[in-house]
Amino acid sequence: MEQNPEIRLRIVEESDAQLLLIWENNTDIWLVTGTEKPYKLTEMLEFIEQSKQIVNFGQIRFIIIDNHKDAPIGTIDLYDYSSEKRSASVGILIADENYRGRKYAKHALRVLERYALEQLDLRDINCSVQSNNITSLALFDSCGYQEVGQKKIIGNNMFNEILFKKCLKKD
Repeated sequence: MEQNPEIRLRIVEESDAQLLLIWENNTDIWLVTGTEKPYKLTEMLEFIEQSKQIVNFGQIRFIIIDNHKDAPIGTIDLYDYSSEKRSASVGILIADENYRGRKYAKHALRVLERYALEQLDLRDINCSVQSNNITSLALFDSCGYQEVGQKKIIGNNMFNEILFKKCLKKD
């Protein structure tokens, strides 16, 4: 996978389980991620194993590594993968707050887009962003994603969700 001077992506590994538990069980991000209860170690290990196999399970997760400190700073996923539609959705978490707002998410997204285009032959990458998540809205807007609609999500926490789609390749 092509990398970037600032970051690199590596496939999630079993040894990441404890770190992922800390990140995923952080209740501050649950509204954004849709998590409703803490993950258990066994669930995380199963998720890690499944998220290495995009064709079988429809998802692949990468750890975002800061090249300068050789430290994990977050995750980026492709999920809802469809080889027939040649599309997937993307999710990004910069878990280390010291790295937020410093273009690490943009670097990771660009690397992931190249992987999706060149390795998976995807045509579209989609994302869903809550209307109050100004930072994520700015990220996807700056990367050329176009709004294709909105939907209201009704649950414990009501919010509007803005849907974006980026066309990577025309047939």
